Amino acid sequence: MKNKNITTSSNKRVTNPFDSLFKRFMAEPNNAKDFFAAHLPCEIRKHIDLNHLTLCPQSFVDNKLKHKHVDVLYQTQHNNTCSYLYILTEQQTKPDKNMPMRMFQYMLRIIEMHQKQHKTDKYPIVYPMIFYVGNKPYNYSTDFFDGFGEQKKLAKNILTTPFQLASITGVSQQQLEKHPLAGTLSRIYQMAFARDIISELNSLRKQIWSIDEQHGSDLILAMLEFILYKAEKGDAYAIIEAVQAIVSDETGEKVMTLSEQLINDGIQQGMQQGMQQGIKKGMEQEKLIIAKQMLLEGIKTNTILKITGLSFSQLKELGYIDSESE
Repeated sequence: MKNKNITTSSNKRVTNPFDSLFKRFMAEPNNAKDFFAAHLPCEIRKHIDLNHLTLCPQSFVDNKLKHKHVDVLYQTQHNNTCSYLYILTEQQTKPDKNMPMRMFQYMLRIIEMHQKQHKTDKYPIVYPMIFYVGNKPYNYSTDFFDGFGEQKKLAKNILTTPFQLASITGVSQQQLEKHPLAGTLSRIYQMAFARDIISELNSLRKQIWSIDEQHGSDLILAMLEFILYKAEKGDAYAIIEAVQAIVSDETGEKVMTLSEQLINDGIQQGMQQGMQQGIKKGMEQEKLIIAKQMLLEGIKTNTILKITGLSFSQLKELGYIDSESE
């Protein structure tokens, strides 16, 4: 039974006879079934349903290698789950030493294709085979890990175990003291979710000062830019002031230059509002100081309210309200 997904023409000629022979042979599911039955290991073959083979039209070989390699991909069932049989032919007479690495690259491409087509995040089984047609013995290893040489054992251990997760959560004070650079980095990332960024910055005074002294301003500026860009809460003006209070005067000037640049470039959404709120807050504080001095000098409350623009409740908080205003 021919695969309905494949169309061939006896009149069509291809420039590469080998490509024509192998492609046409493998286009027939019965031929492919016999090929797999002859070459698949028993342990693999007993789990695969060779009676249901679907030829996939895609090629995964790099364009620059198509004159050397021809590939064929069949979809099948492995333990009743969609899987693939992938055959890469080695056309050149001299074996390719990097073939194991290429096979891994092609297998990953097949997995990505499967995920997109089936809209799934699960990985299918892809069984790889090399059909070598050279006239010399294939004297290179087909084991990917042999490519690491003396580091094979370590590489296999690393690449066949779950990858390490370095999380920003749970950085203790002890870890921060032991690894000040890495610990500070994690804490800076945590600030994107912190309720009180100023307190977090003050808790890192020692580490920030040390980073500024030993590594210069570049890292400090990168940290500040991240905080201003990512922080969901907090007064941008107050954040800048807090950093300036920790670092050297030279770095402090660069901090202010950076903050102005971020505003002009519009990188930090809402940062300008935060800066304006900070300036407004500073002006309010100055007005309160002036009002307090005016009260001490005996100036009438109503006059102070007109001059400063403060509210009666703000002035009352100072504790110096004349009797006529009560």
